[in-house]
Amino acid sequence: MKKIHWFFKLSLLTILFNLISCKSLDYAECTKAHQKELIIRWGEIFIKDNKRIGFELNSKAELFNYEQTANSSPKISKFGNANQESYCNILGNITKTILKTQIVNEIGDTLRYFEYINPEKSSNLFVKWHPRFNTKNSRGFQEIYDSLNTLKSTIK
Repeated sequence: MKKIHWFFKLSLLTILFNLISCKSLDYAECTKAHQKELIIRWGEIFIKDNKRIGFELNSKAELFNYEQTANSSPKISKFGNANQESYCNILGNITKTILKTQIVNEIGDTLRYFEYINPEKSSNLFVKWHPRFNTKNSRGFQEIYDSLNTLKSTIK
């Protein structure tokens, strides 16, 4: 009887251990239920070539190279995985900035851009600004752009 009881406890512990250790973290810790399809893009727009080059970050903290020309399908290739704590900090800053400033649309030949796409909330924010000018409305997004590039540089 003791052997059966001991075997049952050991089996239960083994199953529990396997479930915990095999569980992969699909989404970043800070991802809310309505953010599972969230995409963040940033980079540069070349007006003359009608081309966008940059990066794409998803809610799993996966980073991709992103390039799109005219009306063609985007070319996306995996760059790496971001540190989740850094991703969550940046996501918090993005939310604050979006609430503070919702419109930025400047003109120029080469522009920087930031895009926030959340299909589950039907949210799509696209801002662009001239990199030489530091306007009141673009300042917060310039800081996000710099933060995202810093995050990108930490990925090996």
